[in-house]
Amino acid sequence: KNRILTQAKISKDGNYIAYSTNEMGQIKVFIKDLNTGNSKRLFKHDQKLERINDPSFPILAWHPSSKILAFSFEKKGEVNFFLYDLEEKKIIKRPPLFLFEKILDFSYSPDGKKIVLSAVQKGQTDIFVYTLASNYAENLTSDAADDLNPCFVYGEKKIIFSSNRTDDTLRAGMAGSTKSSGQFDLFLLDYEKKSKLLKRVTNTSDIDEFQAQTNEENE
Repeated sequence: KNRILTQAKISKDGNYIAYSTNEMGQIKVFIKDLNTGNSKRLFKHDQKLERINDPSFPILAWHPSSKILAFSFEKKGEVNFFLYDLEEKKIIKRPPLFLFEKILDFSYSPDGKKIVLSAVQKGQTDIFVYTLASNYAENLTSDAADDLNPCFVYGEKKIIFSSNRTDDTLRAGMAGSTKSSGQFDLFLLDYEKKSKLLKRVTNTSDIDEFQAQTNEENE
């Protein structure tokens, strides 16, 4: 009753569900085997204390192979990034993501070599692509709009995300694309061609769209 379940992500093969809890500031990450029903705690951080609780982390994402779970959390203003290898049954600590003030969501590319992130940098919520091998982050949007829930589609050619931007053109700087009155629509970014022109997927005046996912290759 006292725990807040903050994330729940099913592996691509459908065999596991990863979830996290936050109880009085103490975070835990679990994996449940959906075939056997067995659960295992992978990670625990911090002590239970009366404090202002931040349920926005940890953030979880499955590798497309379903053999690795990635998760990030914040500690003393530092964004930490870890991988859990299901076959080796061990946690791998990656270099902290110093470029970001906060990670809101992320997901893997189909080949598992990159992750696309919604992250806060200099007070702005933008989309980045982070290459795991080189620890390089590519900034794809840089404006005043809030860009959330990015996901690769059409292989690695495009990225779909939610945004409250008012138009479909990418412009750098705080004055580039002003925020709307809280309405979020879906936009498609051509990552392969690095186009500055987005494709608006939805334009609903009374409805917000979040967490778009690819179902099949072209859906």
